[in-house]
Amino acid sequence: MFKRTVYITVFLFSINWAFTQTPFSAYTLSGTVNIDSGEVRLIPVDDQEYYPNIKIIDETKIVKGIFCFRNQILYPSAYRLGVFSNSSLIYMSGLFFLDTGKQVITCNVDSIWKTPEIDNRLMSELKNEFNPVMNTESTRFGFIEKLQDSLNLVYNNKIPSEYLLKIKTLRNQLRISKHNALLNYVKVNSNSFVALWSFLQMSNDSYDTIYDTIIAGFSVDLQKTHTWKRLREIISINKSISPGCIFPASTLLDKDLKKVVVPNVADSKYTLIDFWFSNCNPCIAQFPELTLLFREYYRRGFNITGISIDNKNNIPHWENIIKAYKLRWGQYLDLNGEFAKKINIHKYPTNFLVNSKGEILAKDIELWELKEFLEANFK
Repeated sequence: MFKRTVYITVFLFSINWAFTQTPFSAYTLSGTVNIDSGEVRLIPVDDQEYYPNIKIIDETKIVKGIFCFRNQILYPSAYRLGVFSNSSLIYMSGLFFLDTGKQVITCNVDSIWKTPEIDNRLMSELKNEFNPVMNTESTRFGFIEKLQDSLNLVYNNKIPSEYLLKIKTLRNQLRISKHNALLNYVKVNSNSFVALWSFLQMSNDSYDTIYDTIIAGFSVDLQKTHTWKRLREIISINKSISPGCIFPASTLLDKDLKKVVVPNVADSKYTLIDFWFSNCNPCIAQFPELTLLFREYYRRGFNITGISIDNKNNIPHWENIIKAYKLRWGQYLDLNGEFAKKINIHKYPTNFLVNSKGEILAKDIELWELKEFLEANFK
């Protein structure tokens, strides 16, 4: 009787599992590239969480300029192609969408970061429907980047803060315009994987109240996908570390590799929480200016908390960087970046300006903004 009950239970579980799994669909991606031999890799645009139950990076050989991928996917997904010669990366494509069924892709190693030619329904939607709606804002962003590059040349990379503020204001205005354009597109095309993956790229490291409306606007079918569920989770995390929220505490390691709770902000009026790692050149480049601000405002109530995501092998290098740049503020180790991953930090440096209550005042505040903020609040 006991065995029969077990068999029935297992049988029913198996049926339930079978009916709750989304079936995989086969695809073939045949390609040509303008080199005779090498290796090509199919690389997802984000982490494993968006691509469940599949090999995260697929690879194949190039033979006389021809390659082919044959595999399975749950639903249309976003990828890039990387081409390697003698184990060295020589080409990375722009983002494209891989669909089920057969499709052909053409790559040119001289066109790095350009979207390759590929014949499937999603790329047709991208070209003929999505891009015409969204490209106006993208073109304007490009204009702003060129404007800032020109100002850097004129002012020798020391653009006056009033111009930097104007550039930031323009970026924010265009960002709002882009969000609204995407929202309107989703209202009409709620079943669009192109819009879903594009939204992922737009919202992965930021939060805006309109994101809640956009994510809710996708169809019931898309809301069943792993990508939509993961994206909703990321939006929730980003919302929890946006201005007005309390920065979460975590147990990290101090310079003696002893466990401590970080951050401790109660004794300072304002604290900059700076995420970095020892091989990050942009992270290290900011240390001289941060040192000046720390020296000037520390006794008046400003502090800095440095959190490195280095791994165990890099601890000596982390310690050497701290000594070399004479960093006087608290330095802590988030071993392997586990805490950073929980709060969805994946670009460095990333910073948070908080008050003595731990309330987030700003995320990714630029150094010129921080300087003006401190000048205004410590008169």
